[in-house]
Amino acid sequence: MITTEYIVGFDKVSKLKGYARTKEQIVAKAKPIAHEMGIYFLIKAGEVVYVGQGLNIMARVGLHTAEKDFDSVSTLPCPKEYLNLLETIFIQSFRPRLNYKYSRGMMAVPLRNVDITAIEEGHYEHTN
Repeated sequence: MITTEYIVGFDKVSKLKGYARTKEQIVAKAKPIAHEMGIYFLIKAGEVVYVGQGLNIMARVGLHTAEKDFDSVSTLPCPKEYLNLLETIFIQSFRPRLNYKYSRGMMAVPLRNVDITAIEEGHYEHTN
């Protein structure tokens, strides 16, 4: 069995303040992985550069790490039936440069007269 005394540099790690140093401390600080569905916003230097949707936001964001340049993520959980509508609303409102890069400047669903507050109440209607 290998103990920490045989790990090169462990003595330096054990002196770091504010960091978990034992297996028990690390496990105690663990946070559950959220497998929520909703809209996600990829952000670079304070600018929303991409808006997307996913049934598992964490998995979708992970797929973008190799192809898109962003430094943070914000999420908006929502029910499956509103994913397309909300994604389109946010893309058209924010006009993120990476969404338009991949769509050649054209969005598929033009929206007018959308009442977003109705979504919070569990229903919505819109007209094109």
